[in-house]
Amino acid sequence: MKHTHLKQPLIIDEKTLLSTSEQLAAKGITLAFWFAMFYLWQPLISMVAWFFNIKLFYDHMIILGGYKGFFEILALYLLIITLLGGTLILWGKINQWRFRGKERREPQPEASNQEIADFFRVDDCQLSEWQTYKNATVVFDKDHHVDQVTSLGDSVSDR
Repeated sequence: MKHTHLKQPLIIDEKTLLSTSEQLAAKGITLAFWFAMFYLWQPLISMVAWFFNIKLFYDHMIILGGYKGFFEILALYLLIITLLGGTLILWGKINQWRFRGKERREPQPEASNQEIADFFRVDDCQLSEWQTYKNATVVFDKDHHVDQVTSLGDSVSDR
């Protein structure tokens, strides 16, 4: 979706608007998660590959007794999963018991328009106008400050 009314395209549409370090960080994180996913799926991939080479699968798993090692490891995995799950359930139950009837979380106090305007470094009159927009596009400058806000339709007061 291209936004033709903006001076610049959105970052989600144009990855080249990101700095080099931001692009490298995003690609590095993506690559790390791909490696993690392949690592976690590796046992299943190996099992499927073995299955398609049925003679090799049969030789290793049936004749040489590979299924015994598989069930030994399976038991260990199930034990670890059970221990981790049990620990999480126990921790949750202990916290449920410790904090029952004690609500310690409080909502954040609402910020005034002046505080919001100061935070975003904009004029409070502009902010009041922008708050009437039903849909808006906010454009940020290279220093991540609000550069421009445009309404994409009727304001709330027009409804």
